[in-house]
Amino acid sequence: MKRLLFKTKKAFAQPYFCALFFIAIIPLLPEYLSFFSVIAAAIFAIQDMRLKERALRIGTIGKLMAIFCTYQTLTCIVASRPIHSLFVSLMWWFFLAGYLILVNVITSKRKMRVFFFLLTITAGLVGAIAFVQYYINVATNSNTDSVWRWLDKLIYPLVDVGIVELNYGVRAYSTFANPNIMAKYLVMVTPFIAAYNFLEHHKVYKIICRICLVFAYIGVIYSFSRGGYLALILLGIALVIIHFRKKFFSILVYGATTVLLLPTAVADRLSEMNKVGERQFIWQHSIERILQSPFFGYGAGTQPTYEFLHALGIKAAHAHNVVLQILLEGGIIALVMMGTIGFKVIKDGIVLMISKQSESFWMGFGICGFAVLFLVHGMVDYPFSTPKQVAIFITLLGVIEQCYHLYPHKTKRKLQ
Repeated sequence: MKRLLFKTKKAFAQPYFCALFFIAIIPLLPEYLSFFSVIAAAIFAIQDMRLKERALRIGTIGKLMAIFCTYQTLTCIVASRPIHSLFVSLMWWFFLAGYLILVNVITSKRKMRVFFFLLTITAGLVGAIAFVQYYINVATNSNTDSVWRWLDKLIYPLVDVGIVELNYGVRAYSTFANPNIMAKYLVMVTPFIAAYNFLEHHKVYKIICRICLVFAYIGVIYSFSRGGYLALILLGIALVIIHFRKKFFSILVYGATTVLLLPTAVADRLSEMNKVGERQFIWQHSIERILQSPFFGYGAGTQPTYEFLHALGIKAAHAHNVVLQILLEGGIIALVMMGTIGFKVIKDGIVLMISKQSESFWMGFGICGFAVLFLVHGMVDYPFSTPKQVAIFITLLGVIEQCYHLYPHKTKRKLQ
């Protein structure tokens, strides 16, 4: 115990570790504190860069993101809510600092592993809190709300922001604003956590990582997000295919245990996977709205979408589809820009996966898993509806940039 405390104290004495720590804990914080966490991480990142005498580096994905953010700002000219769109675009610019922090701080494989460990612990805590919340909800036949709802009720009235009260039944959502948002976060990070589980060789750390991975899965299960279920099923199938021959018995035991431990409420939710319900109407009206302004959209942010949907009597904050919402906010131009970033991410992941190096393969697996699960879940929800979601997405792009930079992969000539 003393040795662990000494190591922890020694780690926090390093500026790079503090920068990674403040980025990693963003999912545990309220939305408004995520901004301050990025500021704290930036201060430590600058200290680390000065100590190592490194110049600021902007990777390819960062440049593409900067172009996207610039276009977002320009959409304020044609936006139906220009002030709202301006503040949303500024938020994206602000969280782009999270990408820069990781690109300039994670300069070695050792630092990458440190960040993955912090990422894993954070996801495990989010899932563990959701696990406790669910059983409290079942026992009390009520909902415990978000961990930070009490603080939200103190802060939001001060800045004239209303709180939407919805009844989510027994669904858990840990430190997030609602169950779907928590599921989106866990779906994005779970492929990286799964990949890291196969790279960590220290016995104690490996046990901790496996426990956290289980809780991350549990968090998605108790969110009752059908998009999250579909994403995790795909991830599970991919892992089974990779390890079917070598670890068939372990896969069988884990699979049977998972099925036996699933509550009946989850089974009932899975039986509703084919029910589109109100979202079909949302998609239909969103497409009609897009056709009225297909190239430039209606400005960054979900407020214009919220207003036109509510005018139609539909209680939804966005289009519940990442492609449709991007088209609504920035039109075809924004979709092409985001698609270019997605293509770069998938290409980097595939290049790493086809490498003969085990580390490179699992980094590529994490990247490709992130891209696929992000798109799968994004077909039924919008992943950029809150500041924390934007921050998590952009910082993960920084991880992807550095994975491709640090881990060996086939050269362009060999790939051709």
